[in-house]
Amino acid sequence: MREGRYTFARWLAGLAAVVSILASVPAADAATPGHAPVLAMYYAWYDQNTWGSGKLSDQPVSPYISADRSTIERQVTQAQSAGIDGFELNWWGPNNPTDTNLQTLLSVANAHGFAVTADFDMNSPFVHNPGDVTNAVKYLERYFSDPAWLHLGGKPVVVFYGNRRYDVATWGAIRAAADPGHAAIWMAEGDIFSYLTVFDGIHPYSVAWSPDPSSQLASYAQKTRSYPGKLWMATVMPGYDDTRLGRPNGFAVDRQGGAYYTRLWQGAIATHPDLISITSWNEWMEGTQIEPSTSYGDLYLRLTRQMSDQYHTVPVAATAPAPKQTATGAFYTQAGGGKGGYWITDDGGIGMYSSFRALGGVDALGYPSSQRFQQGGFVYQATQGAVLQWRPELGRAVLANTFEWFTDAGKDDQLLATYGIPRPIRDDGSGGNWEKAKQIRLGWLTDDAIRAKFLAAGSVDRAIELYGLPMSRPERHGPFIVQRFQRIAFQHWIEAVPGMPPPGSVVRVLAGDILKQTGLIPASAAEPTSG
Repeated sequence: MREGRYTFARWLAGLAAVVSILASVPAADAATPGHAPVLAMYYAWYDQNTWGSGKLSDQPVSPYISADRSTIERQVTQAQSAGIDGFELNWWGPNNPTDTNLQTLLSVANAHGFAVTADFDMNSPFVHNPGDVTNAVKYLERYFSDPAWLHLGGKPVVVFYGNRRYDVATWGAIRAAADPGHAAIWMAEGDIFSYLTVFDGIHPYSVAWSPDPSSQLASYAQKTRSYPGKLWMATVMPGYDDTRLGRPNGFAVDRQGGAYYTRLWQGAIATHPDLISITSWNEWMEGTQIEPSTSYGDLYLRLTRQMSDQYHTVPVAATAPAPKQTATGAFYTQAGGGKGGYWITDDGGIGMYSSFRALGGVDALGYPSSQRFQQGGFVYQATQGAVLQWRPELGRAVLANTFEWFTDAGKDDQLLATYGIPRPIRDDGSGGNWEKAKQIRLGWLTDDAIRAKFLAAGSVDRAIELYGLPMSRPERHGPFIVQRFQRIAFQHWIEAVPGMPPPGSVVRVLAGDILKQTGLIPASAAEPTSG
């Protein structure tokens, strides 16, 4: 039993990377929404003294203590009902109540298929210097493998608040110490866009100060996108009121019965953000809460549902920056890890771009994730989901048998342990005869759901062109049945796992990103360029 539990935990950790591939083809988990996510700033430091402090412009319908698990359960379910995908918990570092409440929130989120990340507050009384920041980020890494932790593109997300406390050079040193490989996505806060030389994205905490907040968002989006490959997270707010806090510059922005919030949502959606962040779920002190209140009831939950539905109808690809295009190709930054991107072209008489589009483009293969490279006498180029192989005798590129590459490199045990992908059957009994091998291997399609997904390509020949022949029979691995093919693996999910595809779904696990993660794409080809 102990061995089985350990193996299952390893699968879940590995599946975080698998899901990043699925998002491109598309399929999604709860911690990586298939649409561009809607998050809400979440504060977990209220106690019974808060509500009688005289500092609030409104009161919650039900006063609460943040550490109470039933309160967190209620807040998560209310947020989900409003179309919110996750909370950004205002976090003050390890070993304080916000960290304890983060652990409870993760536990609750796992039970509800809800996403969680930390909004690491640089104003924390427990963070005194850059060394404290570095240590705290390293501490946070223990949560990244939790299925509820928010991931984008397979990477865990961390949001930072008050990052202007340190200059860009200091942040560069912090990141070099805490995350030198850029294994996580770091989201900065504010309007100093030079931080994007270190961070992977940016958002404003507040635009309530602006006389035209929608125009302010449009300006911020434009400035963010002047840094190739960076993420833009737009902010929406219902209003603002900090006039009871004794601040010399305190002010209030009227909610206008919900009209202010709706207009700001429309302005945010118009910027085509990668994410939207609501300020806030429950910052009662500054009057930005959308949590049900005595003054507004559940009005702001209903408005959030309406506007998040509108936002979610925009496909993920439509919210991403348009690729730079020429007559013979395009430059994509989405798989560049914030360091640039990759051209895919028909230059030099090698039609990678036209073949990419003919095979379904981004929707089928994900974004380009390498430069061209040569191997074994062929020219290749990786996407997130597959590898294109140029075939001059055909005048087009085909999909390479990339799952055979893992076998050749001795990575089959790693695939099994990390992703739950079966080892291949080495001898199918065909004696090397293609037609016999085809008949035998198609006979391995014994899982009805996987077989239906395979044949949904339109014909057996088209399915073989896209996926290759089966390399294994269907096998049960943890919460899913999986079958390995020459170019992909199909997962048929049969158990409910928070943050993973629902039972009954069949998702395609493609090989490109896994090849990159296991070092099978040449390092020189994997390096992004500035375009």
